[in-house]
Amino acid sequence: MKKALTIIAIALLLVLLAAGCGKKVEIKIEDTQKPAVETPVKPVFDGKCDTSEDCEFSECKESFPCRKLALNKDEYLLQKDMSEKIGGKTLTFVNLDSGGKISLKVDGITRVVETTKFKEIINGLEVTVLESKYSTNSDELEIKILSKPYVPGPDEYFFEKEGSEKIIESVRLRLSRVEKSSPNNFVRLDVGDTLNQKVIQGQTKTLEGLSITVVEAHPRGTPTESYAILKVTKA
Repeated sequence: MKKALTIIAIALLLVLLAAGCGKKVEIKIEDTQKPAVETPVKPVFDGKCDTSEDCEFSECKESFPCRKLALNKDEYLLQKDMSEKIGGKTLTFVNLDSGGKISLKVDGITRVVETTKFKEIINGLEVTVLESKYSTNSDELEIKILSKPYVPGPDEYFFEKEGSEKIIESVRLRLSRVEKSSPNNFVRLDVGDTLNQKVIQGQTKTLEGLSITVVEAHPRGTPTESYAILKVTKA
């Protein structure tokens, strides 16, 4: 009997306390169980280096696709017969012989250059061969080039072959010859009525009221391939 009365008293006390507070007591049960963590599956090398994802494998770091991803701006890595679109023109790696001579074609114009790290201009593109890799297996021939569209500097004129001419400040300027010499190549110019004038690369000469500087002179053995870049202003 006393036990029952005690229970009733405790119950009434709880009711009174709850009524006095005017608040509901909520009991939250926190789920302490942590979600399962998925362990990422480490990719397995399949023996091929044919996608960009394969470049994370050490076996693929020196593969052709992975080295292409590591190129700098305006750099291109080409294997034989591969082409790249550069400034609206198509440059194709035609061949590399055992002597280091490289055949390149730009929109149908083919030129032979060497791994000299000097700039060449081929049909409107600047091309510098940075590296070449020769093999008796033609599928393994490879070159690395730096290339972009050729843009003349201020007051510069491109004479694409011997015999080409331009009218500058009402004066006829003709590229007569491009000749090889050491330490600097030179050109021979016909300027107005003044003919066969020798101007060395890097030097400036005043002729017929024009100040003419030979910026670059590229003798290539044949008149149709030898070219020069001249800077011409009014004297």
